[in-house]
Amino acid sequence: MLNKSANGETMNRFLSFLFKALVFGIPVIIFPASIYLEFRENDRWIFYCQLYPHLILFSLLAFGVVLVNLYQASALIRRRSSFFRNCCIMIVISAILTFVETTSNNMMLLELNNQAQSTIELSRTAIKQIQQIPDNIIDVDRIINGNQLTISKENLGKALINFRDRQTNLSPEQKQGYYTFMKKGLSFSTWKKQNNVFSTSRIFYILSFFIITSVSLIFWPMLVIYERSDIRDYHRYLKLLTISFLVFMLWIPLRYYYNLLTLNLVFGNDYLIGSLDLFAFLIYPVYGSLLAWKNYQNRPEDFRRIFLIAIAIFLVIFGIVFPHIIPNIVTYIFGINSDVLTWGILLIPSIVYYGYQIHLTSHQ
Repeated sequence: MLNKSANGETMNRFLSFLFKALVFGIPVIIFPASIYLEFRENDRWIFYCQLYPHLILFSLLAFGVVLVNLYQASALIRRRSSFFRNCCIMIVISAILTFVETTSNNMMLLELNNQAQSTIELSRTAIKQIQQIPDNIIDVDRIINGNQLTISKENLGKALINFRDRQTNLSPEQKQGYYTFMKKGLSFSTWKKQNNVFSTSRIFYILSFFIITSVSLIFWPMLVIYERSDIRDYHRYLKLLTISFLVFMLWIPLRYYYNLLTLNLVFGNDYLIGSLDLFAFLIYPVYGSLLAWKNYQNRPEDFRRIFLIAIAIFLVIFGIVFPHIIPNIVTYIFGINSDVLTWGILLIPSIVYYGYQIHLTSHQ
């Protein structure tokens, strides 16, 4: 009986370790690594990191720190069954949001493999718009046959790079033709019925999006539901939640950049806040305000945390009021004008932090 009990406990520990390793490993290690391995030809992986830093670089550089602190905070909660139920609810909501996000239009280039190709039927109006694209962007005569448009991942990538370098010399009609081509080419409906067109990286992108969304939702019950009596060390608990919140807020300027610069470059969009973003950009200032209030209630003299939270909230609001300032800064650190060396330097603090946490764990 003792052996069975010991074996059962060992299995539970192994499964718990495996779960934590996957939750950490998929977004922080496997997803960025899959981008590199699948698209390292012609350094396209660098281009994708520059286009989509809110997913790839945020996962690599910051999200692991969020996970470590949130896990440590969750370990301080006494009401384990209640916490598990709340997590399940947040995970279901996250699954719904993930499905909506990953089956919507405006796909990312990294979601298609290098051999992806599809032929679609378009209206005459759309065909005429696409025919306005000049040859130095893409040779439209090779991709249009009557009302049919043949789209390939290769042509989408070439058109995007050529447009980025030459857009200032194009007329409004030529730009609109390019935007129509990219919208049709990166529409989910264009690819969903095709075989062998999605990339391996898309699988890890979906899983990473699901994990990141789940974590962002789990913040709420951890702050709102549990009071001092439910937590073993309430001061440390608030400290861990504050660190998680502040690091997670690094996602906001990266999302500003994606909405205003990447989506404008690819699709011609010029809105700051998308449909799902509205939820995040409204809810995080509220969360931060509540977190600051709880820190104040716990220790009124500890203004450092409250000050840092206030700065994070201010930057969110500042980005909405002055939408082009933050993305223009981000572009030189994480965006289209950044480089691998900068990312490597920014990765060092996270690596040091992980090493420190491993050191602490090994000496407990």
